Amino acid sequence: SMNIVVCKQNLYGGTDKLLERMIQWLRVYGYHVDVYSTEACLKNKIYDLAIIPSSQFGDLWEMKKSGIEVHHVLVWIMGMGAFRDSYYNPNAEKGIFRYLIRFLKYKASQALRLLYSHRSIVFTDIVGVYNSFLAEPIDYESSLEELLLPIAIEVPEEQSALERKNNSILRIMWVGRVSKDFKEIPLKKVIKDLEHLQVEGKSKIEFTIVGSGDAINSVKEYAEGYSLNIRFVEEVEYNQLGEFIRKNTDLLIAMGTSALDGAKVSCPTVIVTPVREFDRQSVYYRWIYESKGYSLGEFPGLDTATHQVQKDIETIIDEYYNEDNQGKYSRDYAMLFEINHVFTKLVQRSLPEPINAEMWKQIHFFYRMKKVKALIKRFLKKG
Repeated sequence: SMNIVVCKQNLYGGTDKLLERMIQWLRVYGYHVDVYSTEACLKNKIYDLAIIPSSQFGDLWEMKKSGIEVHHVLVWIMGMGAFRDSYYNPNAEKGIFRYLIRFLKYKASQALRLLYSHRSIVFTDIVGVYNSFLAEPIDYESSLEELLLPIAIEVPEEQSALERKNNSILRIMWVGRVSKDFKEIPLKKVIKDLEHLQVEGKSKIEFTIVGSGDAINSVKEYAEGYSLNIRFVEEVEYNQLGEFIRKNTDLLIAMGTSALDGAKVSCPTVIVTPVREFDRQSVYYRWIYESKGYSLGEFPGLDTATHQVQKDIETIIDEYYNEDNQGKYSRDYAMLFEINHVFTKLVQRSLPEPINAEMWKQIHFFYRMKKVKALIKRFLKKG
């Protein structure tokens, strides 16, 4: 069986959680998996495959130096971020740093093309693919399915479709953080849109907001200007969330992984797109199963770039009343993220091309670049 080494970021966050889930799954299915850390003694070991987030690209050089052999690498890019994010901050392209950034841009592009031609790179969703290949003359559309390895989630046993409790009242729920970054504007838009629907006499609506965050007071204040019946629920224990959704709503509106929390328990689920304060564009809706490339909501511009469906709330509600099975379709879509489905896809993927001299050069550069950055940071801190 295959020998695999995984490099974690050693930060608290989604990346390491997802890698941990993968490590456990691979071990259960009989793969030998080690986690690399500078302390662990893995000297003279030979690994068929290293699986790493892009920030840990340099770890491969550290391993080589300490006598660990790695034959193939798979870089897994998570979230909307682009591959180049671990090389430089695109906002820093000013003044004295301009030329340095241009150079790093060139190096990141070199490494990306090499990883792509080696089949050594995968992304959790199409936005990461689009953002990474933006400036590259690469036609990735044909190999898109091979470039995608979505996040993996636990999905409960199949449950019956939701029963609508009451035909004269439509219960709608938001689940997710209520934060200023990119959720406050969409959530306020949902309130405004639902109020508008109710005023038009489409149906009486009860709206439940599950979640809290730095924008919750601003949203509560905003809600006071509307006659919509809104209930705020600060938090629901995660292991009870599925049950809570099934009992208390007919339709879930969310973005990101919160949308999967509804879809996986067969609740008809709608994605609302994230919008930041400086974004020019409006908020759009779509059924979760209309999403392309495993994306669960994109910033303005990226939705059109990745060919996502854009609907308004009227269309969604009309479709909800005129068609059945949205709960089943939502559940089927969530199954694409189901842990066995995702990691089976990973292990059935044939091995990437072996790491060659050209690739080692890129790895070595990345390793040295990280070292220099760390030195500069220390120096600036002292100053």
